[in-house]
Amino acid sequence: MNPIFPELPSKLGIYTLTEMIGAREYSELYLATQSYVDRSVVIEVLRPEQAEEVAAWFRESSKNRAGVNLPRVSPVLESAQSGNICYLIQELPRGEQLSRRVSDGKLLTVAQGFALVQAEAELYEACRARNLAALPLRADSIYWDGDAYSFLSPLSTEMADAVNRAEQMEGLASVLEGMIDEGKLKSSRLSVVIHWLRHGYGGKPLEWAPLISALQTLNTRKNAGGGGNMSETEHKKSILRFGKKRYLKRAWRALEQVGARFLVCAALVILLGLCGLLIPSSRVSDDLAPAVTDDEVYVEEEGGRTCRVQTRPVSVEQYAAFMKEWEESNEEERAALLTGLPGEGEPYDPTPLNWEQQVAAEKAAAKEGKMVPVSGISYRDAAVYARSREEEVASAGHVMTARKGAPQAATMEEWTASRVEKKLPYEAHYVVCDEEGKVCRPAGAPEQKAPGRTFRTIKRD
Repeated sequence: MNPIFPELPSKLGIYTLTEMIGAREYSELYLATQSYVDRSVVIEVLRPEQAEEVAAWFRESSKNRAGVNLPRVSPVLESAQSGNICYLIQELPRGEQLSRRVSDGKLLTVAQGFALVQAEAELYEACRARNLAALPLRADSIYWDGDAYSFLSPLSTEMADAVNRAEQMEGLASVLEGMIDEGKLKSSRLSVVIHWLRHGYGGKPLEWAPLISALQTLNTRKNAGGGGNMSETEHKKSILRFGKKRYLKRAWRALEQVGARFLVCAALVILLGLCGLLIPSSRVSDDLAPAVTDDEVYVEEEGGRTCRVQTRPVSVEQYAAFMKEWEESNEEERAALLTGLPGEGEPYDPTPLNWEQQVAAEKAAAKEGKMVPVSGISYRDAAVYARSREEEVASAGHVMTARKGAPQAATMEEWTASRVEKKLPYEAHYVVCDEEGKVCRPAGAPEQKAPGRTFRTIKRD
């Protein structure tokens, strides 16, 4: 599409257009200077060939923008018409246009991405409070000066309703994905915010005011990495917390149900609950749900460290990819993956029990868009797989938290990395979570493949 002003600089009323800085469906943005005044402005010009209803919408939205003060929005000076050209004049925001930054290869950091979400959320919430409809902000309407964001006015003539809010959130998610390195974005908590923007939270559409509150929590917990100690209050609301009372009550219920035959096992459960042996550095919260995406549950451990637990066990497809890599690896690479694991020095084959049947089931499920968890796995298999992905086998606490944060139908028994040292009458053993993820019990030999037993992994930031 040819620009409205193909030759620049060009005159428009008392303004001199010097550069086109944005092209939209119905209009174009130009950088301009005002005659007799040393002031730079942004002029949005409606394309002359537009239908009358579009021109009427542009004029009405221009009137809505004039005289309205909003957070971080540059003032609208006036709307005017010269011949058959309608245009809107707005002060040039501080900083550099994000679309220009992209063209220059300058991406935002994750911290700057969080700041953008905060700034837009405050803007849109201010619009909502005043019942003002606002269009999604594009990269050419957003400016960053190194400290703060400024915006061109997004006000429109539409209804300020849930559909309008959903469009705003989708627009913000798209800008973030286009402005931040993909790898850094996926490994940060900002990816959780993007998921919320697109899919809501807890099965409900997201709103701007709750998001602002959530950002204050997420952003202050060092999303971009780093440690730092948590206060006692933060510990109480840590996403991982296994309370001693909770395990004591569960243990006493078990005693009443199973009777004297399992007194020793029940005592072990009580002991584990008291000593925190299942997951010594983690707690689970009863009053703060973990952040959840389609693939991962983000949890925060003591000391402010973040890890991401798979929402579901490792699939047959994922394990098949690992087996292919294993076949192609050399002896040195294999030895590195096996070092220090149970059964070290013994022959090792990562193939699960009933593997051919599992592959066939996975192919059938894939046609319906479903995933089949791998089974017939030993703990050694799980640990080798995790190491090959630079991950870890999930602990009992991580498995329980993941199942709580991303509820699923009854699944399989799962290996965990939680280990109990030798204590008569038991030898040292790993712990497995039952099918419902509510009870942990001793596992068998870690190098022995167990029918119907699967696993999941965690990634640490």
